[in-house]
Amino acid sequence: MEFIEINLYNGNSPVEWMPNFTHNELHPNADNDLTNQSGFPDVFYIPLKLGVSIQHIRDFYNVPVRVTSTARTQVFNSSLTGSATSSKHILKFVGGKFICNAIDWDFNNSESESSLLDSYIKDVLSKGTLYNTLRQNGITGFGLYNSFMHVDTRDADFSFQDDYGPFSYWNNSDSIGLTSIIASFKDKEDGSLDLRSILKKNLVVIIIFFLVVLMFIFVRK
Repeated sequence: MEFIEINLYNGNSPVEWMPNFTHNELHPNADNDLTNQSGFPDVFYIPLKLGVSIQHIRDFYNVPVRVTSTARTQVFNSSLTGSATSSKHILKFVGGKFICNAIDWDFNNSESESSLLDSYIKDVLSKGTLYNTLRQNGITGFGLYNSFMHVDTRDADFSFQDDYGPFSYWNNSDSIGLTSIIASFKDKEDGSLDLRSILKKNLVVIIIFFLVVLMFIFVRK
């Protein structure tokens, strides 16, 4: 597997293969929006396919994309509410390299951010053009939220299968529909069940479903 080096000392120079992103934008201890983490290495690596995919997203929408989370230490990840214990953001030391397999991102608080995020969610749920590009490029994890998105290159914790092989996605956004309800059953990053989130997001759909069933029973009588 090929990797991209993220080096704190390269500052505002562009990251290799990611011309619209700098090392500071991707390094948690740089002077940016990410939270500083004690004991974090100055240099870590992300899979080439992960970095290229973030650039693909930026190119697809032709608007700035902001990286909101990359690598985390185990201690820092444990301090985050709702973060999976097996989060793909957690640094792994493999082959002499600290490796991060996940990136969270948004559209940098642009005026059209809400509609852009909604467009991305619909594309993933419908397996649209960008979804297929990301899957072809090696993305195997998709996390959908209201204010940010998550992509990763996991090699385990899969929930689904498509033409490209096993993958996982979870839907913590407010999107409503059959596809999103199915996705809700894998509502956490580790693919585990989150009943409270499922009920909260799909309450209206569930109520309508039961009303339709009751009406059907009543009509048959």
